[in-house]
Amino acid sequence: MDLEKETKRTDLNAKFFGIDTLLLMENAGKCVAEECKNFDKILIFCGTGNNGGDGLCAARHLLAEGKEILIQSLKGNRTYENQKNFDILKNFADIKVIRDSSEIEKLKEEILKFNPDVIVDALIGVGSKGKLREPTKSLINLANELHCYKIAVDIPTGDDEIKFNADKVISFEIGKTNDAIIKSIGIPKKIERMCGVGDFLTALKEYKGDEHKGYFGKTLVIGGSRDYIGAPYLTAKASQKFNDLTYIATPKFVQRRIFDPTLIFLPCEDEEYLQNLVADYAKFDCIAIGNGISLKASKELISNVVEKSKKVVIDAEALKLINPEILNKHCIITPHLGEFKALFGVDLYNENTENKAKVVQNFAEKYNTTIVLKGKTDIVAIHERTKFNEKDCIRLTVGGTGDVLAGIIAGIYAQNDEPFESVCAGTFLNGLAGEILFKKNENFDAIQLVDAIPEAIKFCLNF
Repeated sequence: MDLEKETKRTDLNAKFFGIDTLLLMENAGKCVAEECKNFDKILIFCGTGNNGGDGLCAARHLLAEGKEILIQSLKGNRTYENQKNFDILKNFADIKVIRDSSEIEKLKEEILKFNPDVIVDALIGVGSKGKLREPTKSLINLANELHCYKIAVDIPTGDDEIKFNADKVISFEIGKTNDAIIKSIGIPKKIERMCGVGDFLTALKEYKGDEHKGYFGKTLVIGGSRDYIGAPYLTAKASQKFNDLTYIATPKFVQRRIFDPTLIFLPCEDEEYLQNLVADYAKFDCIAIGNGISLKASKELISNVVEKSKKVVIDAEALKLINPEILNKHCIITPHLGEFKALFGVDLYNENTENKAKVVQNFAEKYNTTIVLKGKTDIVAIHERTKFNEKDCIRLTVGGTGDVLAGIIAGIYAQNDEPFESVCAGTFLNGLAGEILFKKNENFDAIQLVDAIPEAIKFCLNF
């Protein structure tokens, strides 16, 4: 588990569902203060992020209890929540701001004179990456030299060479170390099982400024037939919103009816139905197969794609052409109730959401794959975990919107190696785009849903 991503995902989803991050920090600070209640003289090292904000908030609660507090805070750009608590605390407490390591000796004299009973490490938390930099490294060295009790907030600050020697670690909602004491800060357990903004934002590759063509993925969409011309196009256009290069392979009958210079068409000798497509599937980061494909298509084609692809999303009629035994951990399948029954032989129409989820997870575990069962509430499952995506848009039953969802998931999966993360992100964004569009136009179609994807992405990025 990526602790930084999981923490960020949880915090963002809590905010999305209405729980303010300042409230979460207030609760976290109170938890830290509670663990310090048996000490009289407390030294708190605070960073500039939300971990440091927890420390600042704890200091205020401890001052309210009449404790003696020495607060040492790093200088730098603070998060909004950290700055808010810093500005409050400085009104009635002397916060020592540390600028560089040259101040450590003077700081050491002050700390020895204070003679703390306990040190609280709220410097970095799960955001720590690589080697510690100064003055943080010197602060950890100093803290470890002192003979007093030591408490770390979320996770001890450190690297491969040096780490805060915590006697106790306090983590929030999820344990960040094996020996951590886990405290609740008011996030309902249900939120941990809901897809939200955090799932989408933590699933995307980070933009660094030195990217090259292909950095954000190359996707191939395989589908289409004489019977369904538009489906693979919708899938390709949706995936294109996330990738650098989008390829499409369709029968000639379909290809002649699609003109789009932004898509790259693979040569295909099949005239009306896909039977004999030949391609180097391994060169694509993700392949979406099945959208618009016909039951007249080759079963061997789909099996070959699954076997030779790095990652694959299987949707629509392809789900009726495969044996579930070919599925593996690199596969994502996206059935609705009818396709789920066709693939696994189980009818879930009359089951409630929780019962559906148990069945879906059982099949995900059995075939070591990732499943999203589409519906009013999407159910996303892997062998050990299930999440739900609740949508509030009835127009997502319109023909073609499932093809758009497959394209969104494939586009995200092309730049993220975790299928479960990709599906949670994709189902959420698809639902969000639908909700945004529904408020403007109750009678939108699948093409309009594709066009609404950038607005949904912008909403998430600005959240």
